[in-house]
Amino acid sequence: MAGRQKTMDSGSQDGGDVLEGDKTAGAALPLPDADALAASAEMALKLRQPATGSDLFFTHVFNNGPVQPRNHVSVARVFDTAVDLGYLAWPMELRKTAYGRDILDLGCGSSLHGPVFRALGANSYTGIDRNIEPMRKRLRNRRLKTSVSTPFSMADVVRLVPGVTYMRAEETTSRDSFDLILVQGSMTASHPDPEKLFSQLHRALRSGGELTFVHHNFHSWSGHQGKPKGPADFDPQNAEHVQNMDWGHTLFDPPADHKFATDFNRVKLSQLRKIIDRYFDIKTWTPVREKKAIAERLTHGLRRSLDGFTDDELLVKSVTVEARRRDDV
Repeated sequence: MAGRQKTMDSGSQDGGDVLEGDKTAGAALPLPDADALAASAEMALKLRQPATGSDLFFTHVFNNGPVQPRNHVSVARVFDTAVDLGYLAWPMELRKTAYGRDILDLGCGSSLHGPVFRALGANSYTGIDRNIEPMRKRLRNRRLKTSVSTPFSMADVVRLVPGVTYMRAEETTSRDSFDLILVQGSMTASHPDPEKLFSQLHRALRSGGELTFVHHNFHSWSGHQGKPKGPADFDPQNAEHVQNMDWGHTLFDPPADHKFATDFNRVKLSQLRKIIDRYFDIKTWTPVREKKAIAERLTHGLRRSLDGFTDDELLVKSVTVEARRRDDV
C-alpha cells in the first residue's frame, strides 16, 4: 500500500509539473503593439497599390532586391518623376498580366513606363521606338501631353534600373524573347504592312505569350485625326473640313505624298481581325463607339455611298485587343 501510495503521489506531482508546463507552452503570445500593426498594414497597402514615388521605390526593392547605396537618391528621383509625369496608371492596370514576365513595349516613346513595370514585378522591360533620343534629358509628360525637361535621360534610367532597356529602332527582329508585347500609339494603324507587323510580333513572343494593343480606326467619323474634330466645328469654307466631314476621308483617294497615304495604312477592322486571327487567338475585342450624335449622321443616303463598309467599320473609333500567341502557325 505504501509503495502504491508513493507511486500515486509521485504521479500526481509529475502530472502537476506537466500541467504547469502546458500552461506555459499554451499561453497566448504577446500581441504586437498598435504602431507595429499599423506599419505592417501600411506596408501591405503600398505593395498592393503604390501611389507615390516612395511607394514605387519600396516596391522595386521588395521585388528586385536592394539598390546600391550610391544610387539611392537617383533611383528615387526616377520613380518620383515617373509618378509626376503620369506613368503609374497603365502599368498598374496591367500589373497582374505583367508580373514576372519579359515585356516588349513597341512604340514606347520618350517614356518612363519601363522602371514602373520593373518596380511592379516585371522580369524585364524592353522599349522600342524609332523616334526616341536616349541621351536627351527630356521626356513626355502624359498629364500635360507635352515634352518636359527632366534631371535624367532614358540612358540614365537603363543604368540605374536593372532589367530596363530602351532601343531606338523601327521594329523588333527578336525571336522567342518575350512573354508580353504591348503596342502603343498608332502603330497598328500606321504600319505600312500590318501583315508583316503581326508576323513579327508572333515571332517575338514565346509560346503562350500575349499581345495587347489599342487600334485607332481610320474609317470612323474622327479617324482622319484632323479637322473637324466634331460636327460642331465644321467650317464649310475650309477645304480640309469639307474633305473629311461625315466620313468623306474614307472615300478620298489620296496622292502618294498625302498624310492619309504616308501616315495611315487605312486597314479596315474586318481586315485587321483576319490578320490577327492568323497569328493569335483573340481573347478580348473591346470597341469604343462614336457618340450617338455622330451615329445619327449616318443617314440612309450616306450609308449607300459607303456601301463597302460595315457599320462597325464606320462607327467604332478604336478597339482594344488582347490576344494569345498561336503555336500552330
